[in-house]
Amino acid sequence: MLNAGSSEYTNKKVLGIITEYNPFHFGHEYQLHALREKVQADVIIVLMSGNVVQRGEYAIASKWARAEAALSSGADLVLEAPLVASLQSADYFAAHNVRTLHELGVDVLGFGTETANESDLLTYAHWHANQIEAIDMSVKQYLAEGFSYPASYQKALDDLNPPVNFDTTSPNHLLGIQYVAYNETLEQKLDFVTLPRVENWKGVDVLSGSQIRQALEQEFDHSVVPQVMADQLEQSSLMNWNHAFPFLKFRLAQHTPDTLQEIWGVREGIENLILRVYKASKSYDELISNLVSKRWSKASIQRILMAVLLDITVNVWQQMMADFRKEPTVQLLGFTDAGRSYLNQIKNQTSVNIISNINQSTADQFRGNLRADGILEIIQAGTLTEQNFTKYPIVKRK
Repeated sequence: MLNAGSSEYTNKKVLGIITEYNPFHFGHEYQLHALREKVQADVIIVLMSGNVVQRGEYAIASKWARAEAALSSGADLVLEAPLVASLQSADYFAAHNVRTLHELGVDVLGFGTETANESDLLTYAHWHANQIEAIDMSVKQYLAEGFSYPASYQKALDDLNPPVNFDTTSPNHLLGIQYVAYNETLEQKLDFVTLPRVENWKGVDVLSGSQIRQALEQEFDHSVVPQVMADQLEQSSLMNWNHAFPFLKFRLAQHTPDTLQEIWGVREGIENLILRVYKASKSYDELISNLVSKRWSKASIQRILMAVLLDITVNVWQQMMADFRKEPTVQLLGFTDAGRSYLNQIKNQTSVNIISNINQSTADQFRGNLRADGILEIIQAGTLTEQNFTKYPIVKRK
């Protein structure tokens, strides 16, 4: 195991970023440049969700396209996180990925926020740690009233009036809070640095990922993303859940309530509702609107439906989790010269298994991602290249 900040393996300052790049946009380009300058980082490690992202969707572009954009814009190493880290709620997503970066010897964790700075987040984390029992009691009360866990959790927090001057419910703040909270549990904590959102970068308006995805569904516009990402998007078929909807319905048609209960994430009778409404739903969006309620958030439903599509049962998920706890595994998507040098320095000192080539001997160690990628290749047959066995890491010379 590496000790973050230790000089025993390198004198370089190593910055880690947890991301999805769905797609890579001007805000991400700004983040890589600004964080390198702010931290004076010698190496930037990007730990990125693969083809399946945290909100239970396939990314709009392949992991290779997004890795290419990141490497062209300032990243030195792009590593693909395992499915058990990426297909999770914010707290588990943060815990698994921060732990992995810690084990890779990262000194500083960098991430974007809407407005909150390091002091804001640390104050909130300390307050939260002292309120665990009160929060848990309040959450149980709201759950009993039929609210989803995320909604119950937020209501519990609001009731306790946390000492914050920022919106804890905004997406970047939600993740930032979880990054800091898990970091506080580490024996050797990472330093962390925040970067508030910017509205403009290099004279271009910075749109969010969701705004860009919505815009691209209407008409392809090079100007909404950096040129390197635009080139990648133009060469590929853009992905969204509606492309996968017929395949999802095929999976659901094979289930009964009893068998659907065996899928990871399915509980509290949601299997009956899913099987009752999916046949009449004419689109994925319609299916989602029929399933979302105060008990079930959109993200939770999407993660369940992704598990259905990938046929991930509770037993399969538990085995993948056990494998991850035993040996955290990431896939190497690409590197620069600085990234290669850093890999050579840590390869015998880190507990993280870094796969540079997927083959028969390494496939079991990344089985969740291979399952997700295999289904994606079927959905996008003819427009998406094979994602693993014929691929090698991107080498970016600088």
